[in-house]
Amino acid sequence: MSHVLLLLQARSRSIETQLAEATTALHEMKAKHSQLEARNQLLEKVARLNNTHSSPSDRTLLWQGDPAWSEQAHTKGSQGLSLTFTLWDQDCVVTVDELSKLPLPKMAKLYTAFVQKLAVCLLEVDGDPNSPMVEQMNNWTAEATCFAVAVALYNPEAFRTFGQLRLDVGSVLPERMSDEAYKELLPKMEYTEAQVQDLLHLRRLYYGKLGQLYRQRKELRSQVPLACMGEVEGICATDNYTLLSSLAEKLRVNAAEEYSVFLQSFCAIFRGVQTSRQRGINMVHAYPYVAHKDRVVGVLAEQHGEPSINTLLSDTSKSDLQHAADWQQVTAYLDSISMANMHMHQPLLRWR
Repeated sequence: MSHVLLLLQARSRSIETQLAEATTALHEMKAKHSQLEARNQLLEKVARLNNTHSSPSDRTLLWQGDPAWSEQAHTKGSQGLSLTFTLWDQDCVVTVDELSKLPLPKMAKLYTAFVQKLAVCLLEVDGDPNSPMVEQMNNWTAEATCFAVAVALYNPEAFRTFGQLRLDVGSVLPERMSDEAYKELLPKMEYTEAQVQDLLHLRRLYYGKLGQLYRQRKELRSQVPLACMGEVEGICATDNYTLLSSLAEKLRVNAAEEYSVFLQSFCAIFRGVQTSRQRGINMVHAYPYVAHKDRVVGVLAEQHGEPSINTLLSDTSKSDLQHAADWQQVTAYLDSISMANMHMHQPLLRWR
């Protein structure tokens, strides 16, 4: 009997030991499972953050391009948006990220290749409006402006510097396209009266909107010294931090909107109002420089006795809310631009 009891006790101890070991193993498994869950959640959050901040344009700009841009910029696997250029015997596919990071001499070389092709197109098309080169000209001018939009959206600093290049040497030089050169370029564009009125209307809206943003920025800046100089009575460090952080974010949004408005006006002119032939003329005759939209339209405005830039910027005959609302005409206009109609003049005034 005692032998049986001893066996039972031994078995009980063995079961207790196994149960304790199983419990310990279960706790360890739960702990590992929790760690894995936490790691997976962290990885998912990192992935979401990476997707959210995948491009500079997502972080800085309020406008992400017209519908034609969405048609031109296609997704290539996991490499993100890509563009296709047809300048050579074989199509060249390049990611927007790679394109926007090209060294300036290579950007200049690409732009020059477009100019060379378009110069040939213009000779053919001017001699024969029904030439098959018309379609080629439409494609190449669309690709050239798409190249510009890609750099502007993804690398604003490079876009700014590119506009200062002397393209035949691929570097920034002190010399610029002269006022006389702009005056000589304008008649070559052969704008119709409808295009002239669109450009002048866009100019009024553009500087009216910029004036509204400048006044908003001035108001925001006027609030900064009160906080950072301790001129707000009884303010504590936490309040100072909160106020300055809020002002910094508002100033960032203001600057982002200003750049977006600039880019929208660029697209409205070169991808909406102008025809593909006029884009080609602009690029070829301005070479080795890039003709700036504000100076081209500025010459036009001067010839038509339009108000000065300063007058438009300081226009308070309309409320700032109205200036902002007026700019929505341009936003709606840009939404109508597609690859199907980009080679033609798209009237802007109909959106008024």
